[in-house]
This record gives sequence, structure tokens and C-alpha cells, in this order.
Amino acid sequence: MWALIESLLPPSKPRREKNPGRLPVANRAALTGILFVLGTGLRWRDLPAEMGCGSGVTCWRRLRDPQRNLWQVVLDTPAAGHMELLVPAKRMRAQRKARLTLRYAPVRLQPHKARASELPALDVFAIHAIEDKPPAGIEPLEWMLLSSVPTHSPEQTLERLRWYARRWTIETWHRVLKSGCRIEARQFGTIERFVRATALFAVIAWRILYTTLLARLDGELPCKVVLQRVQWQALYCRVHRTTGPPGP
Repeated sequence: MWALIESLLPPSKPRREKNPGRLPVANRAALTGILFVLGTGLRWRDLPAEMGCGSGVTCWRRLRDPQRNLWQVVLDTPAAGHMELLVPAKRMRAQRKARLTLRYAPVRLQPHKARASELPALDVFAIHAIEDKPPAGIEPLEWMLLSSVPTHSPEQTLERLRWYARRWTIETWHRVLKSGCRIEARQFGTIERFVRATALFAVIAWRILYTTLLARLDGELPCKVVLQRVQWQALYCRVHRTTGPPGP
């Protein structure tokens, strides 16, 4: 009988070589637990662990929805296209260009059974991207994004991923705000002072980051590209400890 049932089940995806996660309960073991509970009337949570069928919750979920796993559902969809992404340098790793395979699918996320009466199911759009051939010794880029923005085409999938790829620049901006401007080390006393100061330092951090990015493109650019005359003259006086700024 098991051979007949097994032929009706979707094939299992191969596990990753790196970070494969916990070994899932085999379908046959889960079926044994399901039949035992249904045959005895036992509560799912009381399924004996000694049977080797996993937890009762695992068997209940497998019975309710064999395709319950979000990753499994999205990976079962055909590839929607490819994109190339410039991965910035990090520590001892040089900048590289990654080629990603894209998939997308509408999915419905079910609430935990403990709060099923309080929370509704949530319809979202899952977007998956994985690097095809990463360099030797480097774990491939892999993203699973959940978006409320409707995604029905490869072009829309690319747009959502480009939004997400901006996170590297945003993280750098946060680092400038925290480390360069030392926003966390300042003592404001009141929330009003904190809000005003953060609004000011947020702009300063953006200007610093923007200047840094421009300098990487062309280190010979004059300061007038990013600073007004009064600004660069004030900085000159500060750096050189003088009250007489240079002429125009």
C-alpha cells in the first residue's frame, strides 16, 4: 500500500549542502503517525514520541496540507527568468557579479492553530532568487521575499528584487548614522530633542554617504560638487584652525 501512496506524493526537494537545516520527518513515518491518531482517537499532541513519527503537530500539519512548506511551494514553480546583480566587496571578498534565477508565486500564509480564531489567513506574493554558480568557497546568495505588492510577471519580480537590493546602501547609511554621527551615544534628555537631532543627523549621514560614493567614482572631484561655498569654507576653517577662509 505504501508504494501506491508514495507514488501520489510530490517528490522531496534535495537538501542544501550548506546549512541544510533539520532533517524533515519522512513521509512514511508521518503517515504512520496520522493513521495511528485517526485510528485510536488520540489527541495529536499525545502522539508518543517513541513511535518515531515526529511530533503530533508535525503529523497534523502534514495531513492538513502536504504542500505546507513555503519554500517547497515556491521552488516547485518554474523559473521566471534571471537577473544579474553586482555584489559589493566585503572584508576580504572582492566585488563580484552574481547571476540569479527568479521564481514567484502567490501564497496564503495560515496563522498558528493557537490563534487561528483570532488571525485571518494572509495572502502575499513570494519571490525567490538564488545564485546559479557562486565562486568556489562562497555560499550562494538566496533570498525569499514576501510582499503585499501584487507580483504577476517577471518584470514585476525584477522590480521587487531591485528594491530589496537597495538594502546594502541603506545599511551603510545606518552605519554612518550610528558610527560616524554617533547618534546612539548622544544624550538628548527628551524625546523632542531626540527627534529633532535625528532628523538633522539623518540628512548629514546621507550627505556623508553620498560624498563617499562620489569619491569612489572619481577621487579628484572638487568639493564644490557637494558643498556650497559657505559650507566648504566653514569646513576649511575648522580643519585648518583659522578664521580666514581661502578665496574663491
